[in-house]
Amino acid sequence: MKKISFLSTLLICSMTVFVTANANMQFNVMDSNGDGFVSDTEFTNAKNKNMQEKLNQGKRLKNAGNSPTFQDIDTNNDGKISNTELLTKQNAQMKERMAEKKANKSNKGKGNMKNKGQQGQRMGQGKGRQ
Repeated sequence: MKKISFLSTLLICSMTVFVTANANMQFNVMDSNGDGFVSDTEFTNAKNKNMQEKLNQGKRLKNAGNSPTFQDIDTNNDGKISNTELLTKQNAQMKERMAEKKANKSNKGKGNMKNKGQQGQRMGQGKGRQ
């Protein structure tokens, strides 16, 4: 049990380091004028450019509607996104996804069995010869 807990902690720390590095890189790309903040216009331009690049590569934009808005990230409502605000939002999203995966994993095999007690009558197993 301690080994699993240690591995989970190690994984979370590794992912946090990756998210931090990724957020810094993303922030620098979005901050096109280099003032240390991302404006609504810079955010929209970077988001549109990213989506266009994915389309050009033939990738589907299956979760584009779920991506955070400028207002979701600008938590202090000052009209600009700081690197800290972006990092905070990305860490929160990572934790949500990990919690969803963990919940999905724990619910695996606990599907909806409407006809409990009638085993052998689902999935083409039939009722046997009569």
